[in-house]
Amino acid sequence: MPAGSVLGIDPSPRMIEAARTPDDQLTNIDFGVGDVTTMTFPATSTSLSRSTHWVLDQETAYRHIAAALEPSGRVLVQYVCGGSRPSIENIAMAVTDDVRWSAFAGFACPFVHIDPGALPSIAVSADLEVTAHSVTDREWDFGSRKAFPRWCTVGFADWTARVPAADIPAFIDEVVDRYEAVVGRPGLFRFLQLRAELSRRTAFLEHR
Repeated sequence: MPAGSVLGIDPSPRMIEAARTPDDQLTNIDFGVGDVTTMTFPATSTSLSRSTHWVLDQETAYRHIAAALEPSGRVLVQYVCGGSRPSIENIAMAVTDDVRWSAFAGFACPFVHIDPGALPSIAVSADLEVTAHSVTDREWDFGSRKAFPRWCTVGFADWTARVPAADIPAFIDEVVDRYEAVVGRPGLFRFLQLRAELSRRTAFLEHR
């Protein structure tokens, strides 16, 4: 985006610190700790939101995204959506139900994988309209059973925060073992990714 600028936000200070890699070529990109459900930024022409499946209050998230959009602007969202195949997060929640993991008593599900068909109604509640969308079945091959748990350990912070440090490897291994039965082989991560473009509903209707 040579003529514009990009601001990336994430509620995790650790993620923001990792994103701030020194690079003299990226002078129009900045990062800050923030939450899409509480953000207040000046209106912009384009808003890109990823990983909104970690935001439980979808309606509030889209209202704040819409508020940060110019009247003629557009929104691009990309995140893991729901489908017939259990996600690795679904598997993790199933593992927490085992009596072995009593530390998860009262643990609230930290994600939401909405059905793609639910997005239009969520968008309308924020005066947005879905103008294009697609769902892609993606896969990442980590190459080995050994490499995959390392990635899961980083991404499962909501779960591992409840488990004693000494028990984290055992919890992750149990999730990975069960997940392997879903995807068919070790080291493979599969997910349904929804990508959608939205615009302000009033602007969309005027151009129909």
